[in-house]
Amino acid sequence: MGQSTMGLVVGEQFTVGELLKGVLVQSGNDAATLIAEHVGGTVAHFVEMMNAKAKQLGMSRTKWVNPNGLPAENHVTSARDLAILARALIREFPEYDSYWHISDLRGCPLLRRFRG
Repeated sequence: MGQSTMGLVVGEQFTVGELLKGVLVQSGNDAATLIAEHVGGTVAHFVEMMNAKAKQLGMSRTKWVNPNGLPAENHVTSARDLAILARALIREFPEYDSYWHISDLRGCPLLRRFRG
């Protein structure tokens, strides 16, 4: 994956919640890709789902190309669109409120795997 990874190894098992924490706190690109494959079946299909949701939310200056945010041609967004996304996450997923306040991964099994 390059850049920041969680150091995930084939055969290890983590919950989606643990992977989300790794993405949110450590920017784990491998975890983001694994979530994309799990949710969308393929990374390409997940990216299509991301773009459809962005359009539905009114994110008019966003085009996702990958699920991890690494630089890619035509992969763009704006601060306004990210604010729209953040507001939607907070409103639509109140059960994940604690995730928006995590400052580190102490106690999370992914911490031992992180390679920045």
